[in-house]
Amino acid sequence: IKSTLLAKHHDYGENNLREFGLLGILIRISDKRARLKNMIYECREPMVDESAMREFIDIAGYAIQVLVMYGTDEK
Repeated sequence: IKSTLLAKHHDYGENNLREFGLLGILIRISDKRARLKNMIYECREPMVDESAMREFIDIAGYAIQVLVMYGTDEK
């Protein structure tokens, strides 16, 4: 997950996720969830060369980014 985060940080730029904030990250996670649903429950083979595990890694990465951006204080 760390290497994926660092690579995407390099590719997309330093402030990419901050541009649309938490809502933007939630939308991206929703997109990943939709792909997983299609791959796992609908048994559709993805046309893009990514596995279900790759999608889970991306979701974990987004969750980590939220913790980094907004802190871990529970309210």
